[in-house]
Amino acid sequence: AVHIKADLVATIAEHTAALRAAAIDGLATLLNPVDGGPDGTGWPFGRMIWRADLLRLFARLPFFDAVVAVEVLDANGQPLNAIGADALICGEPAAQQVIVVARDGQAHDTSAARHRYAELRRTR
Repeated sequence: AVHIKADLVATIAEHTAALRAAAIDGLATLLNPVDGGPDGTGWPFGRMIWRADLLRLFARLPFFDAVVAVEVLDANGQPLNAIGADALICGEPAAQQVIVVARDGQAHDTSAARHRYAELRRTR
């Protein structure tokens, strides 16, 4: 199973919950081994999930502004760098972690996301 950890930025604070819900739903669809995948026809065996797949998904979501961080992890919580030729990407919605902050720094979930977003803004 694949676990995604993503920190996203919503356009305004009132949209953080809606963006988080849309991201979780989008991940559930994308990570479905039968109906998901990059083109919606299921994951090909051995096809890795790339950061670009996730960025493309997030960019299409309502109220999306930016990605602060995104990680693809294996079932043990370790970075997923490759999969076997006979492996199949899949993920459970409950296993996905999405934290959303607004452009003004108000977090939907945790102060850790607010801190990461403040760091991102300082580096721009």
